[in-house]
Amino acid sequence: LATDSGNAGDGVTDTGTVNVSGLEASATWQFDIGNGWVSGSGTSFTLPEGRYPEGVIKVRQTDSAGNVSGVSTNTQDITVDATAPSSVTINSVVADRVLTNGGSTNDNTLVVSVSATDATDVSRVEIYNGSDLLGEASYNDTNAAWEFTTTALADGPHSLTAKAYDAAGNAATSAAFAVTV
Repeated sequence: LATDSGNAGDGVTDTGTVNVSGLEASATWQFDIGNGWVSGSGTSFTLPEGRYPEGVIKVRQTDSAGNVSGVSTNTQDITVDATAPSSVTINSVVADRVLTNGGSTNDNTLVVSVSATDATDVSRVEIYNGSDLLGEASYNDTNAAWEFTTTALADGPHSLTAKAYDAAGNAATSAAFAVTV
């Protein structure tokens, strides 16, 4: 893979570019992702979104004398996921009570609860106050939600958002939740 955009080495990427190396000068090359051999050009090709188990992606070259090399294959599963999480919602903000969007409280420590969904899996959720990252939420199995407790916020208006990431690094952001402390 040209870019492993998720966790390094996990084979999950948001771009399916595969670099082809070790080509002989004036050789031609082909690749097969399960649909038959396709002639390659340059030094890369792009996989469509999907999952490619180990050994499914194949590359071979033919030298100028017509000799065909052995086939090289992918040595790990590869997943191409270019789609951001489908929904990210701040379900609730709790201080001394459950707050409504636009509400106010005298309590400056807030508990933010977020739901986020993705076709594969949500790997992390970050909580922001405006453009400032407050921290990363933890998944709460009991509530089936991501939760984050802020440190003491300054008095005044705050605009909270949640940003969810999938394993490939694609991200989506919730609508803002306004609260005044």
